[in-house]
Amino acid sequence: MKHRSLLVVAAAVLLLGADDKEDAIIKTRTKLLGIWNVAAYEAMGARDPELSQQLKVLITEKDFIVQQKDNEAKSGYRIDPTQKPMHINLVPASGPNMDKNLPGIFELDGDTLKVIWNDKGKGRPKEFKTAMDSGNVMLILKRQKTAQP
Repeated sequence: MKHRSLLVVAAAVLLLGADDKEDAIIKTRTKLLGIWNVAAYEAMGARDPELSQQLKVLITEKDFIVQQKDNEAKSGYRIDPTQKPMHINLVPASGPNMDKNLPGIFELDGDTLKVIWNDKGKGRPKEFKTAMDSGNVMLILKRQKTAQP
């Protein structure tokens, strides 16, 4: 009887934990939705101000879309805001990394979003830093303000 009670309690704790995680995912995803201007693009340890000015990011409930003039790179994404730092996994829909999991981390502070991922199969970045051969790509994004009527 004690074992059965322990199993019931353990199952309840797991289910409540899953609900808490799902709630955190929904709340955080809602905060990510929208159009973001690229304040900084960094790869291989160097920032590219010219490229930063050409890029925008659109985040929907399912997609993370990087737009550059008439081109766009669409990725599906999954987040886990219960991790520290928060995790993001991008899955590009085209290009050389099509259908590959690109692990990353992100930080959301008001209208500033920092995202870094690895596109060379070297694992999830542990900090917001790129280096010459790391394979890490980082975007610092500022939420685009919508015009008031």
